[in-house]
Amino acid sequence: MRPFALFWRVALGQRVFAQGDLYDYSHPLLAAAAAQWRSGEVPLWLPWIFGGTPFAAQLQAGVFYPPTRSRSCCRHGWPWPA
Repeated sequence: MRPFALFWRVALGQRVFAQGDLYDYSHPLLAAAAAQWRSGEVPLWLPWIFGGTPFAAQLQAGVFYPPTRSRSCCRHGWPWPA
């Protein structure tokens, strides 16, 4: 109960622990991958970074990683708020 008492905002989804690269870079990549999977496309290309970059080749996106694919069923692509 003590961790919940200290971190109740995180537990209820109002805040996140992550700041910086995890939240500002990796979260949008994961959300874009999930959105492309939901639309029925294989996320091979990401047109929004540097005028286009190979999306499947980025390790941070984890396009073919099974937990990333399973998150594509979430409405926002990721369980925490954007």
